[in-house]
Amino acid sequence: MKVMIFTEGGKRTGFGHLTRCIALYDEVKRRGIEVELIVQSDVDLRNLVGDRYCTIINWYIVDYLYRVVQSDFYCIVDSYIATRDLYQVIAQRSKSAIFLDDTNRIHYPDGIVVHPSLSTNDVPSGSLAGPKYIILRDAFREEVRPFIRQDVTNVLITVGGTLQPSLIQSIVHLICFKHPEITFHILIGDKYDPILERELLSVSNIILHRYVPSHEMKRLMSCSDLVITAAGQTIYELIISGVPFVPIKIAENQERNMLALRSRKLISSNVTWESSTFAQDLQTEFKRMLPMHIRTKQTMNYDGLLDGNGPLRIIDSLLYNKGNNLFLRKATLQDSRQVFELSNQKYVRKYSINQKSILWETHQIWYKKVLLSKQYLFLIVTDYSNQVLGQIRYERITNHAVISISLSERLIGKRVSQPLIQQSLMMVQQVLKDVREIKAYISNENIASKKAFERVGFEMKAHEDDNKLLTYIYKME
Repeated sequence: MKVMIFTEGGKRTGFGHLTRCIALYDEVKRRGIEVELIVQSDVDLRNLVGDRYCTIINWYIVDYLYRVVQSDFYCIVDSYIATRDLYQVIAQRSKSAIFLDDTNRIHYPDGIVVHPSLSTNDVPSGSLAGPKYIILRDAFREEVRPFIRQDVTNVLITVGGTLQPSLIQSIVHLICFKHPEITFHILIGDKYDPILERELLSVSNIILHRYVPSHEMKRLMSCSDLVITAAGQTIYELIISGVPFVPIKIAENQERNMLALRSRKLISSNVTWESSTFAQDLQTEFKRMLPMHIRTKQTMNYDGLLDGNGPLRIIDSLLYNKGNNLFLRKATLQDSRQVFELSNQKYVRKYSINQKSILWETHQIWYKKVLLSKQYLFLIVTDYSNQVLGQIRYERITNHAVISISLSERLIGKRVSQPLIQQSLMMVQQVLKDVREIKAYISNENIASKKAFERVGFEMKAHEDDNKLLTYIYKME
């Protein structure tokens, strides 16, 4: 199994598509699946891409796609530029494909179309759309509520790669020069206009930053009282980070974002770079955002907009293309309490080998041990609310592993055990690579569980404990 992600990033297109593809890359990698970024670019991407497996190449060529895309590959395409012919090749040759879109740019071939946006207006039926599919990098996955300071003393300016030098120069003359009491942190590209860079460095209240990794970007945001930003991918990171901002529309694909921000009363005017009223609109909006109560009100309106689980949903849709809105992810320390409560349900204990109730202190010690051990693959069944709706756990013992599964009462009778077990076995192949067979110990009275494992391909091999416990075995391919 392999996932290939096709995108672009550079002076012409900016870096919004690349940053969200990096988030999808990391989600695939976290599942133990081979993944590669294929990027068309005109700049050095090392600071953004880091040590991820990335090929910089012009992939807008049909012959190239015919060579690299194979029938057992899963593909993601996020492009401003690629033609329908290119999408068609990827859709036909791959096992499954997802196409990210911001503007209904083309009529897409067979595949899953995702519109990651605050708005679902004008989205074709059948697409995956809305805030729950917004893609955030790992550093921005958790919602925070920073302290809003009385005065604006630090402002971050980050406007991406498109038209960056001329736009930054305008912002400097319109805003920075007129507010010497404020320190402005300006994010610039690696290959910036050297003359303009020297000019900016000569201004006492300006500090320049090169493109930085996501954790450093989050730090810059959290230290800022206000951010001036392009109205693209960065606004989502600001929303979940709880940082007030002034967005500027610099590309047509940002129009939907601007409309959504206005409808949610997060902005009062539409600041557009190419507009004849740009200077006046920017100065007015910046001045409006200076008072503490306005910035506080904006951040209060962020509540509940994003949950950070967009990458989980998108990758799950790519790999499994399910309609039951359930997906698997690796367990985290934050799941401990919900796993404990599920494990202690009477119907779960009834069919467990150890039927006694579990003490919280005992669970805490065991849970931390399992998370840290390489002998376990511990998966959580969840939905878009990120609640724990079940668990599937594999414990490796030499060349085999023992599976344990328990599901929430919400899922009982909905015939989801079989697809969830099948999905988890795909992840076992990637994480516990030396495992050759899976064993399941099932109560003879648990008819539903026996049927689910048999439908997956498990075969009953032995009776234990006076026929009360059955051993089922699944041979890994």
